[in-house]
Amino acid sequence: MNDQIEFLMIFQEMMFYFVRPAIYLAIVVFGFIILFSKTKSTRILGLSFVLSAIASLLECASIFIARLGGQEFFGAYTYAARIIQLIIMITTPLCMCIFIHKNYGRKLIYIPLLILPVLNIVARIAINEAFNSAGMSGNDFFRWTNTVSAINSFVLGAVSSVILIIVFCKHRKSEPVIPFTWIFEIVSLAWSAIYTFFLCTYYLTMNQDGIAASDFSSSAYMNAVFLMAVVSLAFPIYVMVMAAKKGKLERT
Repeated sequence: MNDQIEFLMIFQEMMFYFVRPAIYLAIVVFGFIILFSKTKSTRILGLSFVLSAIASLLECASIFIARLGGQEFFGAYTYAARIIQLIIMITTPLCMCIFIHKNYGRKLIYIPLLILPVLNIVARIAINEAFNSAGMSGNDFFRWTNTVSAINSFVLGAVSSVILIIVFCKHRKSEPVIPFTWIFEIVSLAWSAIYTFFLCTYYLTMNQDGIAASDFSSSAYMNAVFLMAVVSLAFPIYVMVMAAKKGKLERT
C-alpha cells in the first residue's frame, strides 16, 4: 500500500514538474501554427496563445530556479518574470479584442476586456497594501494576500468570461471558423471556479512554516494546477484544427 502511494506521489510530481511545462510548450507551438496559418481571421488568437503560454512557462521555470539558483538570481528572475507577466496580462485580452472587433465589428469590447486586467493589477497592489497596513507579516501575509488575490482574479476573470460567452454566443451562426468558442469559454469559466477553490484551500491550510498542513490539500493543489494546463490545451487545439480546415477549403 505504501509503495502504491509513493508511486502515485512520484507520478503526480512528474506530471506537475515536467509534463505541465511540456503542455505549455505545445501550446506555444500550436499558437505559432495558428499565427502563420492561411486563415487570417484567427491569426491574432495564435499570438494570444503564444503569449499566455509563455507567461505560464515563466511560472513553471520559477519552481526550478527557486530550488537550483541562488537567492539573488531568483529575486532578479522573479522581478523580471512579473513584469513580463503583467505585460502579457494586458496583451492577451487585447488580442481577443482585436479578433472580436475585426470579425464582429464590436468596437466597445476594448473597454471592459482591457479595464478588467488593469483592475486586477490595481486590486492586487491594494490587497497587499491593506494587509501590510494591518500589520500582517510572514506566512499569514502570504496566505491571506494570495487567497484574496486568487478570489479577486477569479471574480474579474469571470466577468470577462461572461462578456466573451455572450459575444461569441450571439455570433455563433455567423462565425465561419470557430463557431463553438462560447462553449470553450463556459468550460474554462467552470474549471476556473474549481481551480480557485483548490488554490484557496491550499493557501489557507498552510502552517506557520509555509508547508501545507494537509497532504490531501497539497496533492489536490498539484492536481488542480496540472489539470488547468490540460484544460488550457482544448481551445488552441480547436482553433488550430478549424483554421486548418478553413485554409484547405479556401485553397480548393
